[in-house]
Amino acid sequence: ASNFGGGGHIRASGCTINLPLQEAKQALIEVIK
Repeated sequence: ASNFGGGGHIRASGCTINLPLQEAKQALIEVIK
């Protein structure tokens, strides 16, 4: 979440991604890789 301007802790975190769903999913996948 911190990569996208969000926060939280190891077991609960969140952020807002202002992209269409498919683009948001791809952005998350790239960060996870």
